[in-house]
Amino acid sequence: MSSPFDPPHPINVKTIKQHKNNESIFFIFPFSFFIFSFNHIPFSTHRQQNYVSAYIFLSKKEVEKIIDNQEEAIPLLLAILEEVREDKAKYITNFDYFGHVYAAYLLAQFRVKEAYPIVLELFGLPGDLPEQLFGDMMDSSGRILASICGGDVAPIKQMIGNEEIDEFTRAQAITALAILTLDGEIEREDLMAYYREIFRTIDNMTLLTLLIGLCTD
Repeated sequence: MSSPFDPPHPINVKTIKQHKNNESIFFIFPFSFFIFSFNHIPFSTHRQQNYVSAYIFLSKKEVEKIIDNQEEAIPLLLAILEEVREDKAKYITNFDYFGHVYAAYLLAQFRVKEAYPIVLELFGLPGDLPEQLFGDMMDSSGRILASICGGDVAPIKQMIGNEEIDEFTRAQAITALAILTLDGEIEREDLMAYYREIFRTIDNMTLLTLLIGLCTD
């Protein structure tokens, strides 16, 4: 039986579970597991002179409408991320705003390649700035990258090799390649060859431990 949340896009929602207490909705994608809690999430959807400004609290019905009208929603979601990219300092210190978090998840669900360069720049900020911007969503950053990269893995590899980026973000980039391999977008032999290559050059115990774990799974 189809769900009203099933959108007409390449990533099909496989399972939706609703918790009676907090009405969270779990989206299970082919290689992604994202959790959205729809209670009182501030979200910006109003554009004035190409500027995204108004805060709106989305109900589940409003989320349904966004998913059902994804083609109309995508430019607004991209505009949200673009605004954050243009004024990072503002959103790093605004702890009451989560529109960019919501936008990143939804654009990943829709597999919007146009979001890729914006997300790469935001995830690739030095130190813990990405975590300050996105919080716990960074736990899903590898899945988001895999969802929107469109097979272009070169920037992900550049992220892995960039020592100015936080080790956790780099680990998520390594995981993104494994996800793409599981999804059949990268040949396993190519992935193993790349892992062997970077294993010789990476001097970071967290990343080396991750690589060993992925190669032995």
